[in-house]
Formats: sequence, structure tokens, C-alpha cells
Amino acid sequence: CPESPSSRGVMGWCNKNYEEVKVLNPTMALQLRTTENAMPAITTELDFQTDDLLRFMIQTGKFRDENGFVADDRVEAAKAYLKTDWVALRRERWTSPGFDPEHPFIEQ
Repeated sequence: CPESPSSRGVMGWCNKNYEEVKVLNPTMALQLRTTENAMPAITTELDFQTDDLLRFMIQTGKFRDENGFVADDRVEAAKAYLKTDWVALRRERWTSPGFDPEHPFIEQ
């Protein structure tokens, strides 16, 4: 309920920040749930994948070692992952002699 005390925080945030959020993210859908007997919440759906996260971490220097320095080995590993040709990898895996999709792991 928009008037209930438990909704004040969410409603206040939405009233204060909605315009700025929409200007910065015009295509992001926001859903504000306002109904009787429901917990106040704002939800959205993000299409954010591993590649997006790795690019962000590389660009902002988030890969750090225990001393706080940029971990070049982790950055290079992330860059190598981003260059992976997933279509070729799938094709090669499925065409490998003896590969059984019903039992994809090697039995020991």
C-alpha cells in the first residue's frame, strides 16, 4: 500500500530518484509494486552476462592481488576468456570421437 509506513522508504526513494534513473537508463524497465498487503519493492530485469562483468572488471581495474596491485595474470585470463569462440568450442566438442552427450564427463 503506497500510504503504509512500511512503504515510505521505497516510495520516497522512487519519488526522489525515478527521473534520474530513467534519464540515465531510458530503456530499463522498472516495476514498482503498490498493492494492499504486499511488501514494498522495486524490481527490474537486467541482461548482464559474464562477458559484461569481465569487461567492467578489466576497465575499472577490479582484478587485484593480495597487495592491492592489478593482477596482470587474472586480467590476461579474463581477456583470453572473452576471446573464446564458443560456437567453435561447441562444434568441436560435439564432433569429438567418443563424446556422449548423455555422459559428458570422463568416467574414472
